[in-house]
Amino acid sequence: MNKGLCHICDRQIQNTGFDKCMYCGAELLENQKFTESEKALLADMRKSVETELRQKKAAQTGAPTSTDGFVGGLDFGFGDSSCD
Repeated sequence: MNKGLCHICDRQIQNTGFDKCMYCGAELLENQKFTESEKALLADMRKSVETELRQKKAAQTGAPTSTDGFVGGLDFGFGDSSCD
């Protein structure tokens, strides 16, 4: 998505999905603001890149790629003794 240049600092508007210039903070012009569908597309692209990076890192380190929560830990013996 090419949104052109910021009308204040003349720098290229980045595909952040925000309605402000990331360099100077100026509010973008109406014709430069991201639509809801553009914001959704950017969010999907960001998630895809994050997933790809997580998988590459896991392949390099051998770490699991799951991000669904806590998978285990150490038992220091300070817990409730009635629990198994």
